[in-house]
Amino acid sequence: MDAISKLGPGSIAQLLSPSPADFPRESYEGLEFRYGRLTFRPAEFKVEGMILAVVFVYLISGIIGTRFNSTRVNAWVKAHVALYEAQFARPGNQDHVLADGPTDYMLFSTGRRAVAYLQTVFNLFPRQDILQAAYEFGWSMVDLEYSRDDVVTLDFKLSAESAPAFIFGIVSKYHLKQTRKERFDLTYFTKTTESSLLPPNACLMSEHVDVTELVLKSSAGTKLLSKLSDPTINRYFRSFVITDQPEKRPVTGPIPASKKERHVILSLNLPPKSESGVTIPLVQAVFDLIDWLDTKPTFKDEHIARKLIKARTELDATLAKEFAEPTEEEKEAAEDAKRAAKRKAEEEKLAGMTVEQQRKVLVNTSFVWDQGAHGLRLYLQYEEKERKKALRKAQGKMVFKQ
Repeated sequence: MDAISKLGPGSIAQLLSPSPADFPRESYEGLEFRYGRLTFRPAEFKVEGMILAVVFVYLISGIIGTRFNSTRVNAWVKAHVALYEAQFARPGNQDHVLADGPTDYMLFSTGRRAVAYLQTVFNLFPRQDILQAAYEFGWSMVDLEYSRDDVVTLDFKLSAESAPAFIFGIVSKYHLKQTRKERFDLTYFTKTTESSLLPPNACLMSEHVDVTELVLKSSAGTKLLSKLSDPTINRYFRSFVITDQPEKRPVTGPIPASKKERHVILSLNLPPKSESGVTIPLVQAVFDLIDWLDTKPTFKDEHIARKLIKARTELDATLAKEFAEPTEEEKEAAEDAKRAAKRKAEEEKLAGMTVEQQRKVLVNTSFVWDQGAHGLRLYLQYEEKERKKALRKAQGKMVFKQ
């Protein structure tokens, strides 16, 4: 007690305060950065660093891939803008290209005789997405017929007065299967044939031989064939189609005559930036063929035109029958068939039961009411059956007593 009294106030505070914690020194010999009390040691954040690196590479590749796709589209449009300006009152240029994401672009042109409008649509490889690009490449290695190329499609909607009443196509053999899968009009109406007039890597898809002769033996058709035979153009060719039918099969019934559209469609693999202008002669040939269609060429044999009209009438009749609303009589017949099937199922179910099980089911009031007249009939049949059974037993007892 005397010792404590001799301590001063500072000594007492020192005695009561806890001793400083003794932290063991960490053995770290790597790179570290210090700023005041903050210390950053990169070696302790390896996983986080790898995640940040992957995110950074993904973002950078997205920017580079998007810019690459946009550059290719603008290069093709810039190379063809002089041709578009010569053909359309409102042609559009690279400043009017609309982007729907990093892979889809569209240019709209209008103001030309025989053409309502032209949609130039670009669908490009997903270079902006490493994962999707890897999937597309991997799938193309598994399925050799699958390819995700850079594609530009020129879709000319013809004016109503410039209306070809036939379907004709020239398709690259490399893309024949995919084209037939994607286009209902070519699959339903045309037959695929070879032709000596075409390059070796192309085939015909035409409704009739006379349609083929009408198109290919015209001056515009001959010019188109000459451009397709050029190897520098041919390697980018995918398909050329003249059609008066929809690309996809109608899902609501036949299309009214007022809403039917006529199209001329040219599909190409998009050339590299250095060769963007190589397809200009082929596009010019398509414009010339559209002008030829505007002259309303006719078949030598009128029977061919009637045959083509008949094929379209049969399609409309098939679609009308497929999507027609059922009449009241058909609805009643369907309901009767449904009730008959249900009644048959119940009778078969009852036939497989024992007599006691049948009694329990038939005396169930809810069953009788649910089945309506049919249930009542079954119940009465059961009662009559039970009455006759009891009568036979009674008669047997009387004979035994005698």
